[in-house]
Amino acid sequence: DMDKNRVFAQRLRQSVQTYFDEPWALTYANADRLLDMRDEEMALRDEEVTGELPEDLEYEEFNEIREQLAAIIEEQLAVYKTRQVPLDLGLVVREYLSQYPRARHFDVARIVIDQAVRLGVAQADFTGLPAKWQPINDYGAKVQAHVIDKY
Repeated sequence: DMDKNRVFAQRLRQSVQTYFDEPWALTYANADRLLDMRDEEMALRDEEVTGELPEDLEYEEFNEIREQLAAIIEEQLAVYKTRQVPLDLGLVVREYLSQYPRARHFDVARIVIDQAVRLGVAQADFTGLPAKWQPINDYGAKVQAHVIDKY
């Protein structure tokens, strides 16, 4: 893209400098529609190259992951109830993400956090103090959450 931009800028400069010797008329197209077509073309090309799954199958896979994570979180809650151990969301999310490829990290983290919020609360949330940021993967993602200690 940088090379294309340089070539375009050079041609534009040259056209402006020689305008009085060789006049030209400026015409333009609807740029939004051209960008839309380019996006559609890229999407089609990606599907052809990668052979992506139909949405129904992706949704089914997403539900399977959600069910697996819900079961694991229930195990964490059982440990908390028996041992009276708080659930540190940062550590739990990091543990889950280590089991999945990087492309799935966002979805997995969202599922874990959604399930945890449904299942319990942190008493520290009521103090009004912000929680500290904790890294959840090796790629710079972080989560800001108090330890869940009330279910």
